[in-house]
Amino acid sequence: NIARYRVFFGIIMFANAPVSRQLATMAALAMLQSVSGTHDRSVPDHVSPLRQIPNGITWRTQIEAIRVEAYGTDSIRVRVTNGKGAVSTTVPGAVLDTPEIDTSATKSRPAVLINPGNLAGGVTPNGTVTNGMVTASIQLSSKYSAPVNTYSITFYRTGNPEDILVEEYYPEHGRPARAMWPHARGSGNLIKAEFSFVAQPGEKFYGLGQHQNTLLAQNGVVVDFDHTNTEVGIPFLLSSLHYGFIWNLPSRGRVELSATGTNRWVSDAATQIDYVVLGASNSHGVMSRLAEATGHAPRFPDFASGYWQCKLRYATQQELLNVTREFSRRNLPASMFIIDDDPAFSPHLGDWTLNPKDWPDVDAMTEEIVNKLGYALMISVWPTVEPASKNYNPMFDQGLLASTETGGCDVGRQLGAGISVYDAFNDDARKFLWDNLRVHYYDKHIHSFWLDADEGMGSLGEARPWPKIDETFAAGSVEAVGMMMPWYHQKGIFDGIRALNSTADVMTLSRSGFLGSQRFGGAIWSGDTRSNWDYLNYQVRAGLNMQMSGIVWWTFDAGGFNFGNLDDTDFQYLFVRWLQYALFSPIMRNHGVRSCADKKGFQTCPNEPWSFGPEAYIANNASIQARELLRPYVASAMHAASTDGRILQRPLFFDFPDDETASAVDDQFMFGDDIVVAPILTNVTNRRSIYLPKGSKWVDMWNHTSVPIDGGTTVTVDAPLTTIPAYRRATPKFADTTRALWASLCAIAVNAADALARLRRRGSV
Repeated sequence: NIARYRVFFGIIMFANAPVSRQLATMAALAMLQSVSGTHDRSVPDHVSPLRQIPNGITWRTQIEAIRVEAYGTDSIRVRVTNGKGAVSTTVPGAVLDTPEIDTSATKSRPAVLINPGNLAGGVTPNGTVTNGMVTASIQLSSKYSAPVNTYSITFYRTGNPEDILVEEYYPEHGRPARAMWPHARGSGNLIKAEFSFVAQPGEKFYGLGQHQNTLLAQNGVVVDFDHTNTEVGIPFLLSSLHYGFIWNLPSRGRVELSATGTNRWVSDAATQIDYVVLGASNSHGVMSRLAEATGHAPRFPDFASGYWQCKLRYATQQELLNVTREFSRRNLPASMFIIDDDPAFSPHLGDWTLNPKDWPDVDAMTEEIVNKLGYALMISVWPTVEPASKNYNPMFDQGLLASTETGGCDVGRQLGAGISVYDAFNDDARKFLWDNLRVHYYDKHIHSFWLDADEGMGSLGEARPWPKIDETFAAGSVEAVGMMMPWYHQKGIFDGIRALNSTADVMTLSRSGFLGSQRFGGAIWSGDTRSNWDYLNYQVRAGLNMQMSGIVWWTFDAGGFNFGNLDDTDFQYLFVRWLQYALFSPIMRNHGVRSCADKKGFQTCPNEPWSFGPEAYIANNASIQARELLRPYVASAMHAASTDGRILQRPLFFDFPDDETASAVDDQFMFGDDIVVAPILTNVTNRRSIYLPKGSKWVDMWNHTSVPIDGGTTVTVDAPLTTIPAYRRATPKFADTTRALWASLCAIAVNAADALARLRRRGSV
């Protein structure tokens, strides 16, 4: 007993100033319980519904059942049902049951404390779950009284209860922070679920996927979780307070972020609430925790770091051979060529094969392109199947197609009535698709796949006509699980390739994705953007937020996809600037559908770097040559992404969190650890200002005589047609960086400027 009371009074005396007396008392009583092996027998069990489970606390009230558990490193997971049944550990979601953490690393063990309370003494039941940097405090809410007895959860930085990360919102009247009600009458165990929380003063929110809303910080925005072309909803939020929040529900819904005050996560159709709070000391650390929770990206393939060439579309085998030969003849670097438009080249939707009329000898074609010229190949794959396809009847008979609650499999209405979509949630359906891709493509040296129109939310990501809202998959309705369709689609390709070779490189390019898509080698591009300056601006913020959502492999259509006219000088200039932005993006990819007066012998207008006029070609060539030199730098940065979740393209505040000016910049970014980039985003200037963050000296990347400039400075620089404003650290962090690399990049800029000057002199004669 003496030992017990020493512990009790010791905790009270040594509780430091920021710790409230209530929390100190709670910890002391919980320690008494752990020392004695039981709690005070004078306190009846029914006073405290809180029960300890391994690494957590669970409780049940009249309206809900809850589990709060330590998860992975510095993270806590919360699952809540409406009290009709126990919390499930098997519902669909992207969070791994066992996080991918380094088990050899030393980390603190989770700690669980429960104070059973003493109503006579005025102490209500309470408890804490601590996991490294994050503590969840469980308290009886003062807003509600018996018989409801709602327990609130507040997350704070361990050791300082005043440093609140996530605080549940409880109004005096109205629905509580954790609100659940039936999805619809007769919908079984489906519920509509909400979670409300309070933003802290000055807090900013980032991530949440890819949205064309011009914003970096998403405060004041309602973000819908409903994949469409150019919009990808990923339910992960990165806070400026250095925590992350995973809403681990694959259902349609939204997050409502007020400019100040109350915020709300909403799921339209779920079986329970499931979220994870990730703690860290900085933004890089949060991304590391996210990768542990949802899976690390595999090794970035060597071919992926170079320049990718594509258009809508190379219509025949001969067209593709002519283009690859021309790149080789010009000594213009390229690493990947893409065969686009599955609906156009397949005999029927769902055949997943190149038609023999236009592609008479695929083996001979790939032998030349892959084995002789050294380029990788990627091919378009749509998830659609039409009744005329040889695969339709066997897939229908085996139940491998998505269906509808009202009957039938007519869900993919974008391409017309009667079009079906394969059920990516069905293990057998994924295998069926992969078996076709392996025989028709992979075995013929086409090893990468472009997963187009894979939003999975009805009508193939388009609203023409309105999506089928009653679409169903093997795992549930489109309302409940549809957001994960591209995730399972990517998983099927990954599993198929790795079954052939457990160490093979995997690269898919998808128009959509979900939390954790990076785990399956899933790159995502920003969809069918328009070829104008507004959309170039949108991509900068959309791409940064996408990568802050854990999608470390991200790209776009350089030049935009739609409405670019090769004969329009403004579009030619736009393409140059967009490709320069692509130079400093995770994947440098050119794609689009162009209009023109002369198709140059193609069935569709050209889209090669030399197709935009002679001045533009000089600039485009310089960008592609520079990317080729930077491939080791990109590969090194992508290795960090694969091992630690460290994103390649990121806002300045990631690397300079104490620089208030850097935190406010939303049109620049770091590219890896050493390069700060300020893309040209308007057609009215060849100059722009660039902020050089504090904590480093900076050197103009394109000028070998540049004098180092102290950080914390804004400079205005010239941006001639051939270069994009970019500075590098005077003392680089990249271990393999040599003076030769930077000198070679400067030489590219000088040579391009000289070539442009000569061209213009000839034109003026």
